[in-house]
Formats: sequence, structure tokens, C-alpha cells
Amino acid sequence: MLRYRLLILLLFAVSLESFSQATPIYFNGNRITTDKDNATSYGVYGKLSGENLWVLKRYDLDDNLMFSGAYKDEQLVKPHGKFIFYGSIFDYNYQNFTNFKNSATDRYITQQGEYVDGLEQGKWTDYFPDGRIMGYRSFVNGKLEGETAFFNYKGRRMMVGEFKEGLKVGTWYDLKRKVKEVFENDKLISTTKLKRAEILEIE
Repeated sequence: MLRYRLLILLLFAVSLESFSQATPIYFNGNRITTDKDNATSYGVYGKLSGENLWVLKRYDLDDNLMFSGAYKDEQLVKPHGKFIFYGSIFDYNYQNFTNFKNSATDRYITQQGEYVDGLEQGKWTDYFPDGRIMGYRSFVNGKLEGETAFFNYKGRRMMVGEFKEGLKVGTWYDLKRKVKEVFENDKLISTTKLKRAEILEIE
């Protein structure tokens, strides 16, 4: 069954990605394996014609696309370029006691962002199953930098704060706990309860 799936995917990948060659690959967890009988996921990857990039589309054993992205090396160690991750609406609803629906598909984009030479770079965004933004954060050379925010499904900010070189700095607002925390180089300096007026202003 897996061999048949990979044959279909190889043909699909060649037609879509302009690969100079397309190769099946197997994973056990996040490790590449040659033992396809014990694989927990699989993928199709190949070198883009005229570029030093290897594109990977990785699937679970039920043929659901898990993520797509590109790497600078054939060993798929150094991600480079845009990555898009996918999840199941059913699983999200089960885990979060929600009721999102899409009559066309059970899959949705959970997260997307960019790597440069193996390190996260720029803005990364998480999504709810209906496409609304769940949160965002930014990276500079693999370290969190600048504002980070997370939202509830109604679009209200639930947490907001700032990173500098990967460390929490300044004032962080946690609306779920209704507290304001002050950090200095990732060290918590103080915690105070938020007033109603402050909560409304942050939301």
C-alpha cells in the first residue's frame, strides 16, 4: 500500500515541483530510516532544477500532508525557505473542545514561516482551523526578537510581550491569568494583577 502511495506521489511531485529527480524517503519519528516497514511517516523529495534546493513534502501514514519546505542539503538537515505545516481540524476540535468545520477538507494550515540557512528568520504565524491568526512571533538568526502575541478564537489578545535576542524583556501581559509581568533578560522581576481598564485596553 505504501509503495503504491509513493508511486502516485512521485508522479504528482514531478509534475508540480519541476524536480530534476524525485525520491521517496521514510521517517521513524523525525529520523530518516531505510526501514519502510517501521516508518511512521514518509515523503517525496527532490532537487529543484537549476537550484541548490531540495524540496520535501512529508505525509503521515494516512496520506495527510504534514508539511512542505525546502532544504539546502540532500540530507535534509538545513531548512531554507518557506515552510508550511498542516494539521487535522478533527484533531484540533478533539483536543480543544471546539467545533470548527470545513465541508471541503479536514486539513488546515497550522503554521508557516521561513528559514534562512537552517535558522528561523522573520515572522512566524500560527492559525486556527478557520484561518484566523492564533499567534505570531519574529526571529532574527534563529532567536526570538520583537513582539510576540497570541489570540483567542474571537481575535482578542491573550498574551503579548517582547523578546530581545531570545530572552523575554519588558512588560508581558497574560490575560488568561490576568497578570502583568516584568522581565529583564528572561528573569521575572515582578508580577501584578491587571485592572479591568488595562485588560480592555490590551484586548
